[in-house]
Amino acid sequence: TDLMSTVQQLRCAGVVAAVTISRVSYPNRLTHESAIERFASLVSTNDQPVGSSEESGKVVKCLMDSILAGFDDKVDSLTPSCYELGKSRVYFKAGALEFLEAKRMKKLSELAVKIQTI
Repeated sequence: TDLMSTVQQLRCAGVVAAVTISRVSYPNRLTHESAIERFASLVSTNDQPVGSSEESGKVVKCLMDSILAGFDDKVDSLTPSCYELGKSRVYFKAGALEFLEAKRMKKLSELAVKIQTI
C-alpha cells in the first residue's frame, strides 16, 4: 500500500512531528488578504494601512501590530509575538484570533446600533 509507505516515510523524516508542533504553536491561520478584509475595520480610517497585493505582508504586519497591542499586554513580554507572518499567510497563537474576532464582533455591533438609530 502506497499510503502506508508514504506515511511511514513522513514519520521517519520528522515531517509529521514538525507539522504537529507547528499546529500546537500557531493553530490558526488566515491568508494575508483575508486578514486585511476581516480586520481592517478595527483601525480608524486614518490608520488603515494601504498597499498593493505584493506588499500585503507589510500591510498585515502594520494592521496586526496596531490591533493586537492590547493582546500582547496580557501576556508576558518575554514570549514571542502572538502572530507570525509567512509569505502568504498570517499564523496566530492560541487565543489571538479569538481576541481579534471578539473585537470585530464588538465593532460590528456598535455599527449596527448606529445604523438602527438613523
